[in-house]
Parts: sequence; structure tokens; C-alpha cells
Amino acid sequence: MPDETVTVVYLLDPSATSRALGVTVDTLKSWRRKGIGPPYLRFGNRIRYRATDLDTWLDSQTVTPGAPVTHEP
Repeated sequence: MPDETVTVVYLLDPSATSRALGVTVDTLKSWRRKGIGPPYLRFGNRIRYRATDLDTWLDSQTVTPGAPVTHEP
């Protein structure tokens, strides 16, 4: 029998995500409506966030003091 690799994906609901990011659930909802904020998954009416996506999104929000400021359109 061949070895099978199982990848575990950690999914967080909006409540857990809001606690992790230090924002309200309403802020997450607003971000989703505006098309900003971390990527998310939709299962019917359920919203989930991958822990790995949150890490990647947080990395993209890093500001280095003294670095030139770039403004995205």
C-alpha cells in the first residue's frame, strides 16, 4: 500500500480570526465587502480563514521604519 500524505489545514472562524488580528468581527465583514483584508473561504454562508493565509497577509502588512513609503492605487 502506498504511503499517503495528509495535509492538515487549520481553519479559523471569523471570531477566532478577529481575536488573532485584534479587530472586530464587524471589521472583518467590512473588509470582505470592500475586497480588502486577508483571503477567506466561503462554504455556503460560513466564512473561514486559513491560518497560513493569515500569516501571509500579515507579512504583507509589515512596515519597515525608515523604508520608502509606497502607496498602492
